[in-house]
Amino acid sequence: MKNIKFYISLMTVLLFVTSCFKSEEEQMQDFQEGATLANVTPVSTVYIISDLENSSTAFTIDVEGEFQEIIVYANHIRTNTIGIIATYTEVPSDTVRLSTADVLEPLGMSLSDLESTDEIYININVVTPSGLEAGSGTSAYKTVVACPSDIAGTYNVLASGSSTDPGPSADENPISGFEYQVTLTAINGYQYTISDFSGGLFTLWYDIYNLSGDYPGTIQDLCGALSYTGTSGPFGSPIAGSGSYDKETGVIKLSGEATAWGDVWTLTLTPVE
Repeated sequence: MKNIKFYISLMTVLLFVTSCFKSEEEQMQDFQEGATLANVTPVSTVYIISDLENSSTAFTIDVEGEFQEIIVYANHIRTNTIGIIATYTEVPSDTVRLSTADVLEPLGMSLSDLESTDEIYININVVTPSGLEAGSGTSAYKTVVACPSDIAGTYNVLASGSSTDPGPSADENPISGFEYQVTLTAINGYQYTISDFSGGLFTLWYDIYNLSGDYPGTIQDLCGALSYTGTSGPFGSPIAGSGSYDKETGVIKLSGEATAWGDVWTLTLTPVE
């Protein structure tokens, strides 16, 4: 009798455990065959500090497959405040535009709480038919509070710097007053593509390794404080550095470094008249 009770108890436990795993597998199957993660395309990513009332962020959402809900979160990085700012049971057919106040209200914040250079991350998660919620790198983007920026254009460059590689000749490394020309092209309200992040120095130094032409990078202008962002050199090193913009003269100064091995440079960019 004890054995029968034991076997019945064991079978009950096994059935319970099996059903739990089956439910989880069904949920994962539902997620894999149901909704995919949201693909989000940012349209507007800047809140202008001097015009917050009329600033906004905007994006489009693409989700394939079935889902229960799309949830839009905001995360104010400086205060680590997170909240839900919008939900959808259908994929929005048009561009979603949320004012600065729309983003801040669910966080318990107001326009006066923002400071220049504040960052707010927008994350869009998908809830599958089984209730799983997930997001990814393709469903999130960064917005910033910035000043009006208008530094796009063509610039004459005077570049100075030094390479840690023994290959460049003595008359090229170190170098001072190397003349070049770059173009800054606006990406959004505060970021720009710079046609060559080193002002031509990488090509000057490393033509011995068959480098040629320009090597673009990205700089950002946060209320006159410039910096490299999201830039890697042709050999893979992250590029870091900072700089400034003189509103009176239009001159930009940048200091950069290939952080993986220590090449450094300074650039003075003067607008082409």
